[in-house]
Amino acid sequence: MPKLPVLSGRKLIKLLKKVGFDEVRQKGSHVILVKYDVEELL
Repeated sequence: MPKLPVLSGRKLIKLLKKVGFDEVRQKGSHVILVKYDVEELL
Protein backbone atom coordinates (compact mmCIF):
# COMPACT_ATOMS: atom_id res chain seq x y z
CA MET A 1 0.00 0.00 0.00
CA PRO A 2 1.49 3.40 -0.97
CA LYS A 3 2.24 5.94 1.74
CA LEU A 4 -0.02 8.94 2.10
CA PRO A 5 1.40 12.41 1.48
CA VAL A 6 2.30 14.54 4.49
CA LEU A 7 -0.11 17.49 4.85
CA SER A 8 -0.15 20.39 7.25
CA GLY A 9 -3.31 21.02 9.24
CA ARG A 10 -4.08 24.15 7.23
CA LYS A 11 -3.76 22.33 3.90
CA LEU A 12 -5.97 19.51 5.15
CA ILE A 13 -8.67 21.95 6.30
CA LYS A 14 -8.50 23.72 2.93
CA LEU A 15 -8.97 20.40 1.10
CA LEU A 16 -11.84 19.33 3.34
CA LYS A 17 -13.63 22.65 2.74
CA LYS A 18 -13.37 22.06 -1.01
CA VAL A 19 -15.22 18.74 -0.67
CA GLY A 20 -18.07 20.18 1.38
CA PHE A 21 -16.99 20.43 5.01
CA ASP A 22 -17.69 23.62 6.98
CA GLU A 23 -15.70 24.97 9.89
CA VAL A 24 -18.07 25.22 12.85
CA ARG A 25 -15.79 26.40 15.63
CA GLN A 26 -12.21 26.51 16.79
CA LYS A 27 -10.71 26.35 20.27
CA GLY A 28 -6.97 26.87 20.20
CA SER A 29 -5.52 24.60 17.53
CA HIS A 30 -8.54 22.28 17.49
CA VAL A 31 -10.87 22.91 14.57
CA ILE A 32 -14.31 21.31 14.39
CA LEU A 33 -15.55 20.59 10.88
CA VAL A 34 -18.95 19.21 9.86
CA LYS A 35 -20.45 18.10 6.58
CA TYR A 36 -24.13 18.74 6.21
CA ASP A 37 -25.94 16.44 3.81
CA VAL A 38 -29.00 18.02 2.18
CA GLU A 39 -30.88 14.72 2.24
CA GLU A 40 -30.36 14.36 6.01
CA LEU A 41 -31.84 17.81 6.67
CA LEU A 42 -35.11 17.07 4.84
